[in-house]
Amino acid sequence: MLVKGYDVGFLKKTVYSTLDRFTEKYADKFIVVSNALRDKLINNHSIPQQKVITIYNGIELNEYQTQAFTQSARKIRREFGIKNEECIIGAIGRMVWQKGFEYFIQSIPKMISSIPKVKIVLVGDGPLMKDLDSLCLRLGVRDKVIFTGFRSDIREILSSIDLLVIPSLVEGFPMITLEAMAMAKPVIATNIDGISEQIRDGKTGILVPAKDSDFLARATVSVFNDRETARRIGSAAKKEVEKKYSVEKMVRETEKVYWSLIRDN
Repeated sequence: MLVKGYDVGFLKKTVYSTLDRFTEKYADKFIVVSNALRDKLINNHSIPQQKVITIYNGIELNEYQTQAFTQSARKIRREFGIKNEECIIGAIGRMVWQKGFEYFIQSIPKMISSIPKVKIVLVGDGPLMKDLDSLCLRLGVRDKVIFTGFRSDIREILSSIDLLVIPSLVEGFPMITLEAMAMAKPVIATNIDGISEQIRDGKTGILVPAKDSDFLARATVSVFNDRETARRIGSAAKKEVEKKYSVEKMVRETEKVYWSLIRDN
């Protein structure tokens, strides 16, 4: 991610930007995690396109075999007091403006009017957590929302949810998307740079406009009302990750870049 996307203050951002500009001319190759970032380096930083290589992030696929997490999913439900008949919608990330959680929370009143038996699980910590909690109270949905705080058992959390929402405003190439897809979970995410390279709309996930709570609510309700579509999307997403986003593929492509540098020098 470019400096502007980081959750840092103005002074640090200025220092980082200055260091970026100073060191860019000494780099032989730039490895970026998305084509969107590649385009920004080429167009905004005047980096020659032959110097910029896109290598997508990869994950350890064998760590996301859903059958291995059956007990974990039940444990998570028990921990948070979620009934078996209640479905779970999850969102995972730091509670910072870039993640767009406020727009997700604003979608909840319309969502629960159509899906009354639902719990919203928000996983993560950060400076906006209290503000988001207050927003839930103002909207009258606090009883539907569970703030877990920081969790180290993200795979177990993912195994327990029925659907993952990623309402981000700025991303590089989020790993949580790949993790959910690897577990065949349907994903509804904002149509922004980075995410739009991970998800093929209507095929391996659902893309929605950023900051559009009404659209997000309608999309979520639509997926829940059509379980066959949800299953199909989740299955296609899993196949996509296995084909394109394994850690082995990422390592092979990274090795190629380093070997090319060795040969050229």
